[in-house]
Amino acid sequence: MVSPGPTCQHCGIALPDAAYVDRPRVFCCHRCALRAQELRRLLKQVERSYLMTVEALAAALAPTPSRSSTCRRSAC
Repeated sequence: MVSPGPTCQHCGIALPDAAYVDRPRVFCCHRCALRAQELRRLLKQVERSYLMTVEALAAALAPTPSRSSTCRRSAC
């Protein structure tokens, strides 16, 4: 019996010669490799936006050092 050769792990098409290897023995066609690359790029953008939002919220909720160090009970 002849081995069918590598197939794309994502879409299942046969890969006769040009295959992208993501991990050992995991093959991917050109179309799926480009799609995965685009999805990784978009995920980084979403993560960056989320991180900026969380950092802005943390900065807004943090006490300011000038108020806590100069405030005295009689003056407040």
